[in-house]
Amino acid sequence: MIEFFVVALVVGTVLTTIVAWLDIRGSVTREGSRSKATELVATDLALGAEQKRLADLKAELAAAETRVAERERQISVELSKLTAADRERIEAAGELVKQEAALTDRERNLERSLADAERSAAEAIARIDAREEVLAIQEARLQQQDTELAGRQRSVAEREVIGARALPRARESGLRAAESDWWEKQLGSPIPAKK
Repeated sequence: MIEFFVVALVVGTVLTTIVAWLDIRGSVTREGSRSKATELVATDLALGAEQKRLADLKAELAAAETRVAERERQISVELSKLTAADRERIEAAGELVKQEAALTDRERNLERSLADAERSAAEAIARIDAREEVLAIQEARLQQQDTELAGRQRSVAEREVIGARALPRARESGLRAAESDWWEKQLGSPIPAKK
């Protein structure tokens, strides 16, 4: 934009100078040679001044173009830095998305594992409760068997006590019968029983 403005200014100035020089030259030819020479000198001086001004404008244009080129280079460097930073930001965002997905998967797996552990614990508790019930039933049966066994043992003990009391009588009675049989064999007649 600056270049266009400077070039337009230079071209306009040159055209104005040329038109003015042609006008002066035309009037010089009409008026005479002396005034022509003075006017030609003035025109040449004006043309020289315009040429110097044109050279100064060209130098300013070159300096402006240099500044614009340097600024464009700086903008290009900054744009490259911003592009690289944006690329890194996009890569970091992608990595963050991957990490969030991995965390979500991990949370899901942990929740599944927790649910499995709770289910396993509930099943284990149910099995333990069932075993305790079976053990309680078996313990009740054992207690009943112990009670029955104790009753039988009491009954056997009572029988043994009764048998122990009856045994001497039975022995005595058996001995008497044997003695009676012996005497009977010896004597040939039964011995009267003792009273």
